[in-house]
Order: sequence, then structure tokens, then C-alpha cells
Amino acid sequence: MPPKVDVKIWVDPVSKKVMFSSESAHVGVRGQQEVVWHCDVGRAKIHFPGNSPFRDIDKTYHCPHGGSVSTGGVVVEPSKKARHYRYEVQVQVVKPGRTKSGKPQVVTFKKDPEVVVDPEPA
Repeated sequence: MPPKVDVKIWVDPVSKKVMFSSESAHVGVRGQQEVVWHCDVGRAKIHFPGNSPFRDIDKTYHCPHGGSVSTGGVVVEPSKKARHYRYEVQVQVVKPGRTKSGKPQVVTFKKDPEVVVDPEPA
């Protein structure tokens, strides 16, 4: 089983911004490390709009409320330089109460952090 880099996602109640336990998740190729996102405040959708260092063809991961989702191991070739991969996070939080039509009130928060594939030793 590959080593994991845990990243916790939450929404700050004061600033109303998505926050992370680490803005840059650092993973290594040799250990085939993977990122595991945890979200206790709502559902999170994680998407790599460009290239991704992971195997998932869709480049999208869905984290259920109170759960986690992992990427699987890094699949890019080793390099002597760090490589940065931006990704988008959308967190959907259900607010108390209902809309006029009786549906739950859902608020979406967004942020664009990164995964860094660290350089391999020479």
C-alpha cells in the first residue's frame, strides 16, 4: 500500500473560505505516494483541469460528507525538478432551513490549491 499524504478540507465559518491542512500536498514518485482528501463539513469535488500526476483518467475525485477519497499512487516519471499540478476544490455545504420551493439550501465554496511532485534524488 503506498504511503499517504492526508489533506483535510474545511470551510472557515468566519471568512467563508475553503481551508486546507496543507495548501501544497507534496508527494514522491519512488514511493508511489498518494493524496487522501478528508472533508467533514460537506461534499467535496476535487478536479485537475490540466495534467494530473495520478492515474484517474477523469481527473476528478468525489469526497463524501464526513468521508475521504484517495488518488492512488503517483504515476508520472521521476524528475530532477519539482512539478506543480493545480487542482480545483468545490465544497458543497447544506445550510439549515429550506428554500422557498422546499429544497435544502446548498452553498458552494471553491479554491485552487496544488499537488507538488517532489524531485527525486540524483
